Amino acid sequence: IIVTGDQLEEGVAGETWIGMIDGELVPPTEIYYDCEVVLKPIVPAFNVVLHELLHGLGLGHAYFDKVGDQWEIMAEVRREGEPTIYVSTLDLHALYQIWFTKYHGNRVDLPQDLEFREVKPYVVELEELKKIYEELHQKYGVLEEEVASLKDDLKILEKRVEKLERNMTTISTRVSFLEKRATSLEKKAEALSETVETISSEVSQVAEGLESVNTTIREWMGEVRSSLKILSTQISENQREIREHSQLLASQRQAIESLNISLQEAMKYLKILTLLTALGLTLATIAFIRTLKKKKELT
Repeated sequence: IIVTGDQLEEGVAGETWIGMIDGELVPPTEIYYDCEVVLKPIVPAFNVVLHELLHGLGLGHAYFDKVGDQWEIMAEVRREGEPTIYVSTLDLHALYQIWFTKYHGNRVDLPQDLEFREVKPYVVELEELKKIYEELHQKYGVLEEEVASLKDDLKILEKRVEKLERNMTTISTRVSFLEKRATSLEKKAEALSETVETISSEVSQVAEGLESVNTTIREWMGEVRSSLKILSTQISENQREIREHSQLLASQRQAIESLNISLQEAMKYLKILTLLTALGLTLATIAFIRTLKKKKELT
C-alpha cells in the first residue's frame, strides 16, 4: 500500500486505487489523502485514514451508517460531528472472506451467530471503561451520600412508625371504648325513641285539649275586649268629669283664697276697732272716775 498526499477534488478527503487481475488484488494499492480536507474539524482524521486503508485492503462501502449506537466505518458518506469510529465485526468478517477464503463476491453478510458491533482497541476500551468507572464512581459517591441520608431518614421514619403504632394501640383502645359507648347510646336512643313516641302521643292529646282551651280563651278574650272597650269609654267619661270637677275645684280654690284675703283684712279692721273700743272705754272710765272724784271733793 502506497500512501501519498495530493490535492484532490473539492470536498474529497481521500481516494484509493486498487489493481485487480482475475478478481484478485494486485499490489501495490495507492491511497491519496488531501491533508487540508482530512485535517478539517468536520470528521475525525482517524476515520478518513482508516476508511481509505480498508478500501486498500479490498473493502467496499456499507449500505448503512450505524446499527443502534454502533457505527460503521465503511459508510459511503461521512457525517459532520460523527465520533471516532473503529472497524466493525462486519469489516473483519469481510477481510477474512477476502484474504483467507479467497471470496470474490460483491456482497458480504454477517453470520447469524455474529453480532454487529465496533471492535475497539484494548486501550480505547480501557479508557472508555475508565471514564465510565469514574462517572459511576462520582454518581455512586453521591448515591452513597443519599443512601446515608436515606438511612437517617429511615431511622426517623422507624421512630415515627413506632410512635404511630403506639398511637394506633391507643386509638384502637379508644375505638373499642367508643364502640361500647355507641352500643350503649344506641340502646338509650331506642329507649328514648320509645319515650318520644309516648310523649308525641301525649302531646297530641294535650294539643287537642289546648285547641279547645284556645277556643275558650279566644271567646273569653273577645268578651274581655268588649268589656275593655266599655270600661275605656267609662274611663274617658270619668276623666272628662274629673277635668270638669278639677276646673270647678280650681275656681272654688280661687274664691276661697279671695275670701281668705278679705277675711284677713276684716280681722285687721276688727282688731283695730277692738283696740279703739277698748281705748274709748278706758278713756270714758278715766273720765268717769275723775268726775266722781270732783263730785266728792265738792261735797
